[in-house]
Amino acid sequence: MVAAASGKLPVVQALVKAGANVNARTTKGDTPLMAAVLSGNVAIIKLLLSEGADKTIANAQGMTAADVARKAKNDALVKLLAGAPASEAKTGTVNPKVIEAKVDAAADAFKTGNYDRAAELFKDVVRLDSKHAMAWHFLGQSLAKTGNFNDSRNAYLTSIDIQPSGQLVDRNQEMLTKLPYEYKVHHILVKTKGEAQEIIEQLKLGESYGNLAKEKSLDSGSKDKSGDLGWVSLGVLVKPFGDAVASLRKAAFTIEPIQTQFGWHVILLEDYRIKPLSN
Repeated sequence: MVAAASGKLPVVQALVKAGANVNARTTKGDTPLMAAVLSGNVAIIKLLLSEGADKTIANAQGMTAADVARKAKNDALVKLLAGAPASEAKTGTVNPKVIEAKVDAAADAFKTGNYDRAAELFKDVVRLDSKHAMAWHFLGQSLAKTGNFNDSRNAYLTSIDIQPSGQLVDRNQEMLTKLPYEYKVHHILVKTKGEAQEIIEQLKLGESYGNLAKEKSLDSGSKDKSGDLGWVSLGVLVKPFGDAVASLRKAAFTIEPIQTQFGWHVILLEDYRIKPLSN
């Protein structure tokens, strides 16, 4: 496909019709769009864009199709590539092939350890498809690799919001527990699931968490402090409790009762922060 894109329009049209990948890459990372830019064939460039060619893909030298046009000093093609892809401008929606190409490019960047580039591309994916749970997950991983833990955490939580059940949730929760945070946690401990569920319903109606903790919690060490357990690391918490804490947004409480060997818990995450360095 890359070689054909530098040739004649009918050949490329036939390949596209046959289902050829418009974002196929050579061993050097060059794409059909780059080849068409080099040949200066505007008709082929527009065809490729309309079929989902991704103009943001970079080759092994880090050059995109627009960079190729700039190097060739072809201002008309630079201007063309600076606009929206024809597929988006024509339909008002994003061609799925564009998203697929960006996911593939982001995955390649992640696999090769280029985490900044992977994060940039996964951000592009979720801008185009905000419900792409897997892209949010890998955005979280990419950001964590670059040390951007706050945005990483938000990405994992967004992925869970979109897809709240299944294997991806387990993967998101596992990644959340690996982030270098400690948490300011409150809990209300009761004997039964029914009691915990009743407390959750009261909280949803606006009841004070602190008052409910003082009134109902069985944990004598924390109930008079509004259930406050202080700043804790996940490693000191039993797994169901710790997993629940890691999956909460700031100032949120668990909407399902959490069971441990101590009873049933309604957990509130007051805040979180990067763990202080040990002396």
